[in-house]
Amino acid sequence: MADDSVTSRHMIEHLLRTQGYEVLPAASGAEAWRLLQRERVAVVVTDLDMPEMDGYGLLQRVRSTPALAGLPVVVVSNRSGEADRVAEAGADAFVPKDRFRQKEFTTLLEDLVRKRRKGAEP
Repeated sequence: MADDSVTSRHMIEHLLRTQGYEVLPAASGAEAWRLLQRERVAVVVTDLDMPEMDGYGLLQRVRSTPALAGLPVVVVSNRSGEADRVAEAGADAFVPKDRFRQKEFTTLLEDLVRKRRKGAEP
């Protein structure tokens, strides 16, 4: 979960932990990228506007790294007009922060993780 907003990061982290997810919080795209180099994750949740490396930079690195290319990436951002650009960059989903709904978000993540696991089965 990469977001430089402490409030957003803590809110999403708490929500995901209550749903049984282990969460690796990061305050920037660069920090999230370093975590992805060391840790195995089921899904990436990222904001767009962050220091060091923005969400687009993180998404580009994930998509261009063969071992991570199929990893689901969900963008949660205040930049509600970015949905098309985020999709073109390879994100699996875009959630505007002003329309964030906990139940819908957790259902979205569950669906993405389930699809990825199905695709990984022989």
